[in-house]
Amino acid sequence: MDGPGQPPDRVAPELREALREMDRPINDPDRVRGQSTRLEPPATDRLAEIRCPVLAIAGALDFSEVAAAARRIAAEAPRARAEVWPDVAHMIGMEQPDRLAAAIVDFLAPLERWA
Repeated sequence: MDGPGQPPDRVAPELREALREMDRPINDPDRVRGQSTRLEPPATDRLAEIRCPVLAIAGALDFSEVAAAARRIAAEAPRARAEVWPDVAHMIGMEQPDRLAAAIVDFLAPLERWA
């Protein structure tokens, strides 16, 4: 939750505990698991086919591949935008819920409403 190389107290203890509770079912040995389906061509090679607006937000304190993926989506998908926030890691919605909500509202505001 803190991000690679970050101090273990970067995030409030209550957020860390909420994440543990949220992840507990994922690690349950009796959890029913689906089967992966390999796409041909891979989804990463089909970003130009995305038809809806995309807001890809990544935290700079997360693994660098996450920010790179957000930037690639913005570069290759039409109507896509990437934001990399310098002060968050992977759990953006838990770390900065109000800021994330505001970013989503700002992104959606100029879009035509669905009937």
